[in-house]
Amino acid sequence: MANDLERSGKYIEVNLVVPKTIDEIVCNYIIENLAGGLILEDEDGSDRIRIKFYLPENVDSKFKNELSQYINSIDSNFGFSKDSLKIKDVPDIEWVQHFRDSIEPLYLDGVAIRPPWGSIPDKDYIDLIIEPKMAFGTGRHESTRLCIKSIQKNFKEGQSFFDLGCGNGILSVLAAKKNGVRVKGVDIDPIAVDNAREIGILNGVANKIEFEIGSIESAEKEKTNDFFVANIIKETILDLYDRIDNCTKDGGIIVLSGLLQCDEEPIVSKLKENGLIYLEITKENRWIAFTVFK
Repeated sequence: MANDLERSGKYIEVNLVVPKTIDEIVCNYIIENLAGGLILEDEDGSDRIRIKFYLPENVDSKFKNELSQYINSIDSNFGFSKDSLKIKDVPDIEWVQHFRDSIEPLYLDGVAIRPPWGSIPDKDYIDLIIEPKMAFGTGRHESTRLCIKSIQKNFKEGQSFFDLGCGNGILSVLAAKKNGVRVKGVDIDPIAVDNAREIGILNGVANKIEFEIGSIESAEKEKTNDFFVANIIKETILDLYDRIDNCTKDGGIIVLSGLLQCDEEPIVSKLKENGLIYLEITKENRWIAFTVFK
């Protein structure tokens, strides 16, 4: 990230606003295709979020059309146009420092999530170091926050942990720092897996976590798990839930997230089909998570 951010020269600042339902997907597109880092500006109570990133002033202007087309391909109802991109010149300033100053630590249920240059939190917090260049799982999104809260409340030292759709691995890192055993995270995106491995090294727990490209079949190769997290989407959860259930031991816990509150009815219906015993539901803004006790 440092090489991307610390190039000399003039830049343009690009601003756009998108619905929170697609912000992580858009962020990943920007990171993979345009910029090495970005800034998210959230407003409490709003269903939209502002994304800000920087490009060299001589960048090919076709990125406007390509970014607009991509956003419309994932949410045609939003009606995004290239005119929605607000662009301004950034003079010769230390904009890297501006970027860094914009990333504030997040404190959540005994967990501190900070960039590598952030100050070390009080010892009472579990310290998670996350590179802001990685859009998924930075702790800012409600679905990740809900997972963190459930892990903090329910995951115990010595338990095994499986993270389906691990993104950058923040949840697996948390489990490892809580002294989990046989901690494993998988994702179908090779870039996400590479990032997760970087995060594991950055946090000093790489030897405690296995990250690999894959999906539910990776869990089926292992022994049954004490704690299973699936922070993905409704359709995939419904398709895979029977297999998720089979990969989690009796007395274990399953956390389902990446879901909107409108997904509650079909998810609960599926859980009941599988002999639901006890369930905790948590919500934040439009998002919802389910903690299932087998």
